[in-house]
Amino acid sequence: MPSSTKITESSCYTLPWQRECERGPSPPMNGKMKSRKTKEKKSISSRIRRLLANKKDRKKQDNRNENSTITQCIALDCEMVGVGPSKRTALARCTVIDYHGNCLYDSYVKPDEPVTDYRTRWSGIRKEHIAQGIPFSVVKRHIYELFRGRILIGHAINNDLKALQLTHPVDKIRDTSKCPKLRSMMGVDLKQSMSLKALSKQLLRRTIQRGEHCSLEDARATMDLFKLVEPQSDNVPTTSRQQTSMNNDSVPSSSHLQSYMHDNYWPADFDNQ
Repeated sequence: MPSSTKITESSCYTLPWQRECERGPSPPMNGKMKSRKTKEKKSISSRIRRLLANKKDRKKQDNRNENSTITQCIALDCEMVGVGPSKRTALARCTVIDYHGNCLYDSYVKPDEPVTDYRTRWSGIRKEHIAQGIPFSVVKRHIYELFRGRILIGHAINNDLKALQLTHPVDKIRDTSKCPKLRSMMGVDLKQSMSLKALSKQLLRRTIQRGEHCSLEDARATMDLFKLVEPQSDNVPTTSRQQTSMNNDSVPSSSHLQSYMHDNYWPADFDNQ
């Protein structure tokens, strides 16, 4: 090593604050520099405030969602398409409403297999609906969470559950297609099938399924049919096993149905039908 090179401890281990001291103080800022610095600080502060406010709003919204109550009775209706070479039935749209007809869940579904028959004439499903659909596994998980511990109402509901690949406790299912009370009100034999369209037309004075089906419209019709014959215990959130089944063979009394015969429950154009 040349003798002229001198290594000192300070030159080998100089800390940042020491280097700043060696460089001396920074030159004074002019007016433009001060203004720019001030604006940058204000911009950063405003962004931080917005982020904190958004975080608080999201937290409040999450708390509201968690604390919101879903009625004990919910209704389900689904639309299906055909998939694969055999055109096997698969879920394409799923709708769940609460007791009051409010929509809890309504989503198009993307099946796991390619769609080979959209069944648009009945399902109302088209290619663009499937393209924007949610994966089947995600929908299934969401619906499972909605079902837990609740009374599930549907029309020929086994078909919907099969498409969802889900099961539900038998004592918590109310199927309007098999209800003896509704059959009695329709004046049909116990073994005769009842379509949702016919039940709605005769008992609700409501025309549905004029062409392509809508699962939201069908779910609301199903819930309203259930209301005509619902046992009182079904509308009370309880874990008691002593619930009266909708499949009871007794015919509801006129007093039980009286509240549903008021004019406000009938469509305005009823007299013209």
